Amino acid sequence: MPAIACRPLAVAGRVLALILLFGCGSYESDIAAVKNARTLPGITNNELVADLAGERSTVVWEAAPAEGAESDEIIEVVAVINRAARSGAKHEVRLRFRHDRRNGAVALRGVSLDGEIFDLLSMPLNVFKLQME
Repeated sequence: MPAIACRPLAVAGRVLALILLFGCGSYESDIAAVKNARTLPGITNNELVADLAGERSTVVWEAAPAEGAESDEIIEVVAVINRAARSGAKHEVRLRFRHDRRNGAVALRGVSLDGEIFDLLSMPLNVFKLQME
């Protein structure tokens, strides 16, 4: 009998884990909005990230409420690019976007390379350096 009594608890535990993982805090629509937005003229953010990533990279999109934002409706979406250079070195590039659910606005907020944060003016030079490896 104890195995039967434990089974509903195990099922309930799995359901709760799925709800926490995928449920209430789902950011799929925020990620889709950022991917489809055009922060730079003529190219979607998804195309920009794919171009930066190149063939030897993987891309993971993450999202969470933006820290320090004036509203819970502002979501930070991060494209994490794990890139292997020709030299064999591995690099992590993070492009941080903000999505405002209230008006649909999307903005590129920052870029980091291997944990070092770059301002948007120096970003093209640093991307060029990364591609030269």
